[in-house]
Amino acid sequence: MKVQNGFGMQREYRTKLGKLQTNRQKLSLNMQQNLRILQLSHKDLLTYIDEELISNPLMNVEYSLGELMIPLEGLEAFWDSDYTMDTFIDRTSEALQIYLKKQIMCYRATKIRDIMLHLLIYVADNGYLILPSEEELCQECNCSKVELLDALTLMQQLEPTGICARSLRECWLIQIEQDYSAPDLAYVIVESYFEELIKRNFYKIANELAVSTEVISEIVAYYRRLTVNPAYVIMDIREEYIYPDIMITKEEETGEFIIVYNQAQLPVLSFDEGYYQELQKQDDDSLQAYIKQMKSRYQFVFQGLKKREQTLLLVAKAFVELQQDFFESQGQKKMPLTLEEVAKYCDFHLSTISRAIQGKYFYTDFGVFSFSELLFTPNFTNDLSQDVVKKWIKKLIEAEDKNKPLSDQKIAECLGEMDLSVARRTVAKYRVALGYASANKRKIH
Repeated sequence: MKVQNGFGMQREYRTKLGKLQTNRQKLSLNMQQNLRILQLSHKDLLTYIDEELISNPLMNVEYSLGELMIPLEGLEAFWDSDYTMDTFIDRTSEALQIYLKKQIMCYRATKIRDIMLHLLIYVADNGYLILPSEEELCQECNCSKVELLDALTLMQQLEPTGICARSLRECWLIQIEQDYSAPDLAYVIVESYFEELIKRNFYKIANELAVSTEVISEIVAYYRRLTVNPAYVIMDIREEYIYPDIMITKEEETGEFIIVYNQAQLPVLSFDEGYYQELQKQDDDSLQAYIKQMKSRYQFVFQGLKKREQTLLLVAKAFVELQQDFFESQGQKKMPLTLEEVAKYCDFHLSTISRAIQGKYFYTDFGVFSFSELLFTPNFTNDLSQDVVKKWIKKLIEAEDKNKPLSDQKIAECLGEMDLSVARRTVAKYRVALGYASANKRKIH
């Protein structure tokens, strides 16, 4: 089995993250941070990183261009072989076009409205306008530059706020301009210091505007309320989608399962060493203490994200190994599996596994599932559970020492150790149904 991170780099995988200390011992700050990050779902993790990014001017991020997002509503439709992500994207794109067109049609029938309708073809799925040159557009619409600008201005007044912007900077400016509760300097900073804002050079912005860094931090907190994807407000994608943390696929040639950590939508963190060294030159004790603290926070977050990746990869490997029937049968069969068995395989504390699988999903060629779905304690009132027990009885008998075959009572005890509570009489009944003789008759003399 191959275990890979999101960049396709193969890992030799048997890394032990170590067991948790007992409740009587105090967890280190580092371990507490790791456990907190591990427990977060993909969506909550993005929120957590955003919060850290806002409060730490020395932390930089780069976002992956790849996306793997699955619609929560109607996952069964996604599992249908005829349903693909391209199908869903086409549908949501069409919904956005209809939503905007309805608003445009409320305007009077004029040449400006005709230009607006034409510009709809340039609206991307995220709500931004991706336009050709001004000259090309004027030729396409047979209009002047003034008429084109008028149409663009009206489109940027459509709902939701920020729609039809041509850049993130313009998207934010539109939102701030229409928000009467926006901080006084919010518009000025985006308009005149956007590059410094993106680079998180808050110290420079504060100096040039002659305000404290606390004021800038408050304004940056306000920016966090602004959307970077205006169309998502319409489709509510943040609520309607899940992002699988793990991707599990089967290699056709070897039959080997490939486990990959899904980096899509997860930012890549880096530390702004140049800015840090620049600030170290300042003769300010409080500033030095502050940047030292920010460097430590960055290291905590960075290490926490790496531990999360390592842990989820190992947990996924455990599920593939311990629940092979599920993956080989493409979700049709499921073996009994407990949290304790997964914890034992990973050599982790039970609570670590519980945190690791909470709210986590994995992607396969035959569907998207939560890890918790693979935990299965049978209920012997249904036929599926009977089949599971029979399968284990068959395995135990075939693997037994023929000089000392297992009695029905011993088989019942072995099943009990696997959390399968089965009476001796039930074992005998299933054994006979499987065509096996009693222990005395199976014994080789």
